[in-house]
Amino acid sequence: MNSILKMGIPKIILSVSGFLFLISLIAYLVQPPKLNRFLFGADWSLEELQQLFTGELPKSAVDIQYQALATYGLLSFKSSPSDALAFAQRFCYGSLLTGYDPFNSVDTNDNKSGDGYLIQTESSKFYYSHSIHPVNTQLGNRCSDLKRGGLHQLVVYTQDETLYEVKLEISATCMNQNAPHPCDGILVHYSDHGSIKLNTTYAVDAHYAKGDSWEISLKPNKQYKLIVKPKEGQQDQTRHDFQAAIFPSIVTGNEPYCEACWIDTRGSSQDTLEVSFLGSPTGLSIIRLFWMSSDFTYEISVVPNS
Repeated sequence: MNSILKMGIPKIILSVSGFLFLISLIAYLVQPPKLNRFLFGADWSLEELQQLFTGELPKSAVDIQYQALATYGLLSFKSSPSDALAFAQRFCYGSLLTGYDPFNSVDTNDNKSGDGYLIQTESSKFYYSHSIHPVNTQLGNRCSDLKRGGLHQLVVYTQDETLYEVKLEISATCMNQNAPHPCDGILVHYSDHGSIKLNTTYAVDAHYAKGDSWEISLKPNKQYKLIVKPKEGQQDQTRHDFQAAIFPSIVTGNEPYCEACWIDTRGSSQDTLEVSFLGSPTGLSIIRLFWMSSDFTYEISVVPNS
């Protein structure tokens, strides 16, 4: 009793509280993955995969197969051609590369063979990948899209003209041992073109695997829109893809966080890309475009988003 009194009541309370906290922490860490989904990376059920990442499977889907591992899902099914393509175009911003099967491919940091596809799974880096058996009856891609679960790759096999087969893999991170695809690679080089003005259209010649960068002064926290479209008179049925990124020019950590000031998305020559964003708290925003397909000419502009 005397020893306890010497410790003092406050110290006893702290010791007991610390012990209870330690027990609670251990209990949290050892709970089953299904109860601790983020720390342990629990398996996604097929229903969760659809709710969180893919949306509903096509009504015509048959032969549905699904494998779930830690923060990883591998899905395959067969469906009508139109349903299969509509489902596949939800991923990689609708870009399906003819002849590319990411599940049977070789990845490199150069394109000496000349048949590699440019793959980007990190916003600042890219690499090349080519199919081991390239045939025109397969359409696929690999990319990163946090709104769709992170890193994912897919392929559509079209050799059966009445029933296409879709194979989709989603992994929360590129470090996932269940899907050891590279995320690093060649650092994107951006050519700095200086400042551009609001409500002014600029022509830019896109060059494969190169980037272009501009800065623009805008009112903080006001709504604006970046517009990227093919230059008038361009006639090309081939799809040309590009990445568009917008972010504040200077980040010191003292500015209020502005999620809508940061944009990372993709567009193509088949459509006009219109991206809404907020002017940086610093008053200066950076616009970067990375060209992922053959040479093409675009027009870019920034306008108020009223």
